Amino acid sequence: MTSLSQLFFDAASLGGIYALAALGIALIFGVMNLVNFAHGEYITFCVFALIVPSTDAAAHLFLGKAPAIVLVPVMLMIGGGLAVLSEALIFRRLRNATPVTMMIASFALGFVLQYALLAAYGGRPKAVSLWPGLNTPVELLGASVPLLQLLVIGVTVAILVILFLLLRHTRLGLEMRAAAENFTMARMLGVKANRVITGAFAISGALA
Repeated sequence: MTSLSQLFFDAASLGGIYALAALGIALIFGVMNLVNFAHGEYITFCVFALIVPSTDAAAHLFLGKAPAIVLVPVMLMIGGGLAVLSEALIFRRLRNATPVTMMIASFALGFVLQYALLAAYGGRPKAVSLWPGLNTPVELLGASVPLLQLLVIGVTVAILVILFLLLRHTRLGLEMRAAAENFTMARMLGVKANRVITGAFAISGALA
């Protein structure tokens, strides 16, 4: 029983992280038929945005010591802003291109972000400690579960509910679902392409 419950929490926590990443990719694919291979670099960029590079590798300043009430909105804005910026500068110009061309563009964007981070921070691993108190184990259903895993599971469920309500009960959500069904017809009925695509990229980047 203990091993099964332990496996459940481990799997639910890791699966929640993968689910959020998959949702971000699925939103863009549903609206634009684009598999955004730069999504992983969005995640990496958000992490490294917490670190201010310097000439001395040991002197990198980690900004993750900010309180959660400040850090979490900043991270969401960084991810969403980066995704919206990439859409405006790259994908919007290729909107009428073939899916293969857009896929190659997403690969190129990923490489640019990856090597820009390597140039700024170097290739050495960097250890950071973000809210070490979340590693405190909690005994639950016979399993020893870190608070971080419980937080990940709870946040994943909350985001899934919020995203469901957004897609079902808001104008933007309705437009995104219409665009996913038939973008051409949706535009003929008054759906603005820039609004829908920018919204999808913003949500996708925030999920990253």
